[in-house]
Amino acid sequence: MIEFTMSRIAVFACGVILLAAIVVPISDVYDGRKDADLTEAADKIAFMIDAFWDSEADVMTLRGWDILPFSDMSVEISGHVLTVNKGGKEYRSLIEHPADSISISYNDTIGLKRSDGRLALASQ
Repeated sequence: MIEFTMSRIAVFACGVILLAAIVVPISDVYDGRKDADLTEAADKIAFMIDAFWDSEADVMTLRGWDILPFSDMSVEISGHVLTVNKGGKEYRSLIEHPADSISISYNDTIGLKRSDGRLALASQ
């Protein structure tokens, strides 16, 4: 009877060791995928702003919930740098034309316009 109990304990211990060996690399893969997705989100927002500059539209309205995938995120634009913030991490992308200091959170709605060769906030 003791051999049966010891074999079950050994199998359980081996299972825990194998599970621990697999969980760490898999969690690293998911963290890397999340970072890549948020970097891609920053690049797409920058592309959208550059496309607005090249369009004939006078004002572009940005709603935070339309461009940000999570409610705890925000976007800051200053000069040529667009930064997406999430949980203390920053994901940066570049825009072609300079911008005034602009910030948008998930629940904000802002308007952007071209003004003297720069992007600026449009009066709402």
